[in-house]
Amino acid sequence: MIGILVNTRLFKQVINGDATFENLSFYQHFSHQNQVPVCFYCMYGVRPNQPDLLGYVIDPISDAAFLQNILWPQYNYCRAVLSIQNRYFIEKTKAERGLHFFQLQSGEERNKWKHITLLRQNPALAKHLPDTVLLNGKNLSLMLQKHGEVVVKPVAGTNGKRITLIKKDGESYRVKSKELILMGVKDFSFDELVKFIERRYHRPHLFLVQERVRSDTFQDRIYDCRISVQKVETEEWKVTGKVIRLAQPGDFITNIHQGADALPFQALFTEEMPVARELNRLSVEIARELAKYIPVIDLGLDMMLDHNQQIWFIESNLRDQRLAYKAANDYDAWYRTTITPLSFILAKMKKEQPILS
Repeated sequence: MIGILVNTRLFKQVINGDATFENLSFYQHFSHQNQVPVCFYCMYGVRPNQPDLLGYVIDPISDAAFLQNILWPQYNYCRAVLSIQNRYFIEKTKAERGLHFFQLQSGEERNKWKHITLLRQNPALAKHLPDTVLLNGKNLSLMLQKHGEVVVKPVAGTNGKRITLIKKDGESYRVKSKELILMGVKDFSFDELVKFIERRYHRPHLFLVQERVRSDTFQDRIYDCRISVQKVETEEWKVTGKVIRLAQPGDFITNIHQGADALPFQALFTEEMPVARELNRLSVEIARELAKYIPVIDLGLDMMLDHNQQIWFIESNLRDQRLAYKAANDYDAWYRTTITPLSFILAKMKKEQPILS
């Protein structure tokens, strides 16, 4: 059995059949094809000091799924962001019961500032990183003087929330953010800007200031590439999916949750084009580098091309919701990127427990 640890809300959505980004039919197909049960569970269904938990188990023969109490799965794939307390509990339980967890993550592993600082240590990758610093008044002023336009974003944000674009325009500063009143643009003096930032980001160490990449455009809209890079059965890193995320006209955010559109990668590129090959190569190198420090098997990388086709790493996501594939109607890539981590885990199971072969 392969256990899939999700958050409580998603667990309920899976049971009710209304999950937005976990397609139960994909897991049923994988379970049936490989004749291995798959079990969804959340920390709410875990009882301390008990050998069992409440899970939603897919039967590999009938494809039916049932709520039932089961023993802890020996092999687990983490699709939840754990609190520090739950992360400690899982680590303790893992050691006591000889369990295996893959993609175990809390805020520490998901910290985008940590990812940037780790990648900076590799000179070949550092040249693909936009200038990025932690947020404070001094850093914001220096970055605006240096680049003229910056993006402020959370170190552990999700769904494109709390992202602000700031542009220096003479002695004034133009601020644009989805969450601002009327979803509009507002001009500030620098003193007003500092006060606005202090109100909006009252815990500045949890936010980054990043140079805005002058993105390439398609149909006068900026875009980036969401690239799935995952460990496959041979334990190598492979690019398993690529999709284009297209911002709305005049917008700067490419996140699907914030209204962006999606296109199949083939709508703009072919795999034979040099830029596509370089995206693949660079994505694998980034994954290899991050995996030296973070226990990951599944990454969703945001990569952006500028007007000169230079590739820039924007950020890495440890719980890719894969919604861009759904939005682009690329169900093959959505399915493939969903089951590849499970195939990797199943191969580990068979290797370590040959009776499963």
